[in-house]
Amino acid sequence: MNNLDYSAYSAILDTIGLVVTIVGLVFVILGLWQTRRSINASTYQHILDREAANWDQVRAGDISVRIQALKNFGVDDVNEETYSSKEDILLDHIAVFNFYEGIYFQKLQGVLNREVWENWERSLKHTMENDDFKQSWDEVGSVYSPSFVGYVNSLVSKT
Repeated sequence: MNNLDYSAYSAILDTIGLVVTIVGLVFVILGLWQTRRSINASTYQHILDREAANWDQVRAGDISVRIQALKNFGVDDVNEETYSSKEDILLDHIAVFNFYEGIYFQKLQGVLNREVWENWERSLKHTMENDDFKQSWDEVGSVYSPSFVGYVNSLVSKT
């Protein structure tokens, strides 16, 4: 075997080695991306579960607990004398908004299947067609993340 044959074989082997390395790196990157998506999905699910448990405690709490929860959402004009079923409904609406914000961020992180997101989006759009929810959103919507506020406001403007 002469030097020309050896260098041709060497070049072919080097090329094959490079291709194998690149393919391996692509698989590693895809694996890391999928792992990140799984971790994000798990994290957001944990947040949603905790949020639901917290709101169960708020709703089961006495009036002072519910009033404090409302104050945390910028509802300052409520006290024990004025508290009524209207405030309980607002708390329920806040829980719904919190849930949808969590779903919205799961969508932004790319951890929701497209069809799952589209179903939730239709559900939120339908929810925001309800005048009571619109009124609640007007009252507490400003405390949510700016991107979620913009998203919901664009849904509301389309209804």
